[in-house]
Amino acid sequence: MSREAIDLFISYAHQDSALRRKLDEHLALLKREGEIRAWHDRQMLWNIRPS
Repeated sequence: MSREAIDLFISYAHQDSALRRKLDEHLALLKREGEIRAWHDRQMLWNIRPS
């Protein structure tokens, strides 16, 4: 039986970007297997409307 992937938002201080990249390495297998969908603020798209 297939499960739906867990959405995982990674919150971190930008000074810790190197640690966030290291965490991404550790989560890679879970991402490949479809167990999680991990994302962070640098992957957000902002909907900016002109005034």
